[in-house]
Amino acid sequence: MHISQLLVGVEPLNTPPDVCVDAITDDSRCAGPGTLFFAIVGTQSDGHNYISSALANGCAVVVSQRPVDGPHILVADSRKAMAQIAANFYGRPGEQLTLLCVTGTNGKTSVATLTAQLLTQLTGVPCGRIGTYGNWVGGVFEPAEHTTPGAIELQHLLRRMVDVGCTHCVMEASSHAVDQQRIGALNYKAGAFTNLTQDHLDYHGTMEAYYCAKRALFDVCELAIVNIDDSYGARLYNELTGPKQSVSCDSPADWRAEDLSLTDCGVGFTLAIDGAKQRVQWHTPGRFSVYNALTALALVAAAGCDSQQAADALACLPPVEGRMERVALDGAPFSVIVDFGHTPDAMRNALTAARGFTQGRLFVLFGCGGDRDRDKRPQMGALAVGLADRVFVTSDNVRSEDPQAIINDIVAGIDDLSRVGVYVDRNEAIDAALRQLNAGDVLITLGKGAEYFMECQGQRVAYDERRAIAESWERVRNG
Repeated sequence: MHISQLLVGVEPLNTPPDVCVDAITDDSRCAGPGTLFFAIVGTQSDGHNYISSALANGCAVVVSQRPVDGPHILVADSRKAMAQIAANFYGRPGEQLTLLCVTGTNGKTSVATLTAQLLTQLTGVPCGRIGTYGNWVGGVFEPAEHTTPGAIELQHLLRRMVDVGCTHCVMEASSHAVDQQRIGALNYKAGAFTNLTQDHLDYHGTMEAYYCAKRALFDVCELAIVNIDDSYGARLYNELTGPKQSVSCDSPADWRAEDLSLTDCGVGFTLAIDGAKQRVQWHTPGRFSVYNALTALALVAAAGCDSQQAADALACLPPVEGRMERVALDGAPFSVIVDFGHTPDAMRNALTAARGFTQGRLFVLFGCGGDRDRDKRPQMGALAVGLADRVFVTSDNVRSEDPQAIINDIVAGIDDLSRVGVYVDRNEAIDAALRQLNAGDVLITLGKGAEYFMECQGQRVAYDERRAIAESWERVRNG
């Protein structure tokens, strides 16, 4: 592809070289002959330091924010240019799909999964999905490392979705992705805001900066769907001037849930929209599940589907994997639930929901991720002791940190350790918890959900919490 075709929508600060490109990358190790290399200023390294290596490998041209001794395109923002060039390279696939996105601290995966399931059922065509647990292209699952992939991978994914016949794609949009221009060159039919609570302050620094990153997403959405029962959602709804719809359980709204029924089997509510009312059921417990269902229904309607048919279809869908998901344990007189919640607010929601259907004692098992917001660790420790009868503190994705140091940060927020067990090894923590459960008790494990790995010291080791629990139960009941 000639460089002039790739630069549509890009404003170079110099005269571009007359070259043709057959590959694009931001990894200098992959920058061989015929390749365009993007020098990206990252949080841990600067791609400009690898330009000489890329040129030595024979790359055709470099996109950079500084002049280069070699064929280059000078731009003000390499990330912004990368998003546009990647879209052009892959034929602007986002314009051939109905794109929907979900952002917020909690609920992104549940809303995106539910929306994609409904669209698949209502249209008869597998809906593309991009998110935390992985990506779905034409109904085929592919593991992923990031909630929202980098601009090049993202555009390639969308291209493949178009090529296999997808008509819709639902994306989870992380604050990092918005801030780093990964979703540049895309426009969405609708975007949804679920909530905003403390998370990722290691990256954003302040809640205000975190909020502003989320808010920026709606500059490229034709319609904003906002949970106005969340304080930041109410602020966002008031600040937005374009087309918008509100979601609420407590106030008058475009999408309102009334007469809520919350049980251990799921939620029921009356959907009030456009003056009409309809009873809705979904097999995922917790008041927060009502918000997720409302938001998904609003997104599906924005995509052009009938809201009544969507509401009817909701009752037939399975729970979202790893979100308040029950683990089937043969002969167990108690219940075990896995959930992905890894923030104070997500912990509060999960434990509050579980308390409503727990007949005996409520146990919680959790850890905190390494190389992430440390301030929330003692908060979650205090919250766990305040809401559960028994607490098991253990390891999560420790990444480059010492697991015991993370646990120490959590325990620092707990005044009374008499109801707390500490286990660095997560499997040992699960064994200990299962041994103490009695009839009617409930154990919730937080942080892993349906993740398929455990990350430690730069390595991802295969790990499935549900399988780990089932294997632990076999060990415990067999002595």
